Amino acid sequence: MRGDWKADSVQTRWSNRYGTLVVEPVTEVGPVAGIRGANIDDEVKFDLDTAGKIVLVTDNRRCQVSGEFRGGGRLYLIVHTSCSTAAVVRVVSLDFAEGVVPGDEIARLAAPVALEC
Repeated sequence: MRGDWKADSVQTRWSNRYGTLVVEPVTEVGPVAGIRGANIDDEVKFDLDTAGKIVLVTDNRRCQVSGEFRGGGRLYLIVHTSCSTAAVVRVVSLDFAEGVVPGDEIARLAAPVALEC
């Protein structure tokens, strides 16, 4: 599932067989421990379906989805600059593969693989 990952000072981009995601920061880079969902504008938050697409496109490389998962989700994306520092970003564009259902694909990828002995 690995794909291309590219960052510059303004935008970060991921691309693989699931699609392409471009994001840009809405906060300064700071300690991850200081990021609070309550302080993040609703306009940068997204639903659970979008989160699934983001996870598939990014493979969670250098980023993490966070927020409130109950009730369909009000989630946001954090892009890491190190293990302990990150910025909150907004989705600029998300082009996702047609015919792929994010939840089903994540479940398929997470399913245990039977080993033949």
